[in-house]
Amino acid sequence: MDTTLKERVEETLEQNGLSKKEAAVYLALLELGETSAARVTRATKLRQSTVYLILNMLVEKGFARHTPRKRKRLFIAEDPSVLGGQARRRAERFERIVPELEALARTGGEKKVRTMLYEGLAGIRSALWYRIKDTSHKKYTAFYGRIDEKTPSELTSTFLQWNETMTKQGTTVRAIAPEDPSLSSFRSTDKQDKREVRLIPREKYDSSLSIEAHDDFVRIVMMKELQALIIESPEVARSLRHIFELVWEKTPAQGS
Repeated sequence: MDTTLKERVEETLEQNGLSKKEAAVYLALLELGETSAARVTRATKLRQSTVYLILNMLVEKGFARHTPRKRKRLFIAEDPSVLGGQARRRAERFERIVPELEALARTGGEKKVRTMLYEGLAGIRSALWYRIKDTSHKKYTAFYGRIDEKTPSELTSTFLQWNETMTKQGTTVRAIAPEDPSLSSFRSTDKQDKREVRLIPREKYDSSLSIEAHDDFVRIVMMKELQALIIESPEVARSLRHIFELVWEKTPAQGS
């Protein structure tokens, strides 16, 4: 296997519950087929005692099986498609209980403001999809920011995917945004996305932040820093909506 590809596969396996050494042993099993601990030891260059422990751990985790023989115990990697099916079923089961877990988290800290910081492209994606089903068929308010020329294209694509998801589930928005050419592509779908936007001249409002007020949480996306912040607080969300309404009333609609 190509070194770069192998490193990427190992990283994915680590993200799915294996340690670095466990991932290396699992890949060795895939390449060797039904084999002994001694051959895995030679392939991975790990200590034989370590390999024995890892092989048994992989069996416990469902990533490998052992086939007893009269003289020695052999091991074989579990079929990747079987593991993929198991992972999907686990994810589906977890997805079904997410609303209950979120409700429990909110109940446990009802008197406290909860803040969650997300970093990087993956973090921003997680923040955008945070409680997305709770926003279905609802209207929120937002202060949109301009798109900086240094904004990664992957982030722009993520925003477009998120916006498409919000539109499909019937979520609508009223927004204040700076009058900036960088938003022209995004603004071109205002009508079909049922998005009502009022513009403020850039010399008066020049921001690259996206700030949204939902029923009981606020989401802030900092595009330059590749960070996002969720503030779970009905009071903070309500206060931001009041500020939005003050600005909205003072900002003329386009064409008026």
